[in-house]
Amino acid sequence: MLAAENANDSVSVGVIQDIAHVTESPNHIANYVASDFGVCDNMPATNRLGTVYVTAEVLNNDKEVYMPLRDGTPVCFANENEIRQARGIVLFSAEQFRSAIHKRVKGNCATNVYERTNGVEIATGDYRYLPKNINSIMTRLPKGELIVQHPLFRGLLKIQFPRPAYLQPE
Repeated sequence: MLAAENANDSVSVGVIQDIAHVTESPNHIANYVASDFGVCDNMPATNRLGTVYVTAEVLNNDKEVYMPLRDGTPVCFANENEIRQARGIVLFSAEQFRSAIHKRVKGNCATNVYERTNGVEIATGDYRYLPKNINSIMTRLPKGELIVQHPLFRGLLKIQFPRPAYLQPE
């Protein structure tokens, strides 16, 4: 699978349909035409120009921008997250600081779960859309409490998991 930057900072992911080698030479043997026929260790008499031409079908674009790529746009192999997104596979979790997660992964997540974090992390731009009181609460969340954000809910949910039986007060 291939990935390429497209318009509006979007990324198009496609699957290879055909690979062709195009050259001005009629065939490979034409490179080795010489008067000493049968000698295999000769260097080619003429270096030929050639290129590899790849046809790919676009599977997905992270911002729904489906337009041809501009000439000279670098195309590379898709990374694991881009392949998951193109195939419709859901990333189950990425447990790390939100600021360390790639913006394409964050943009593809519907549900966000926040746990206790420090003020330095909250000061990054990834938390600017959360209310200030929630940012303050996130620095003091006790173990077993999480804040969940999902498009189906109008606000943020605070979830508290029960303590294990062996930790319950008597």
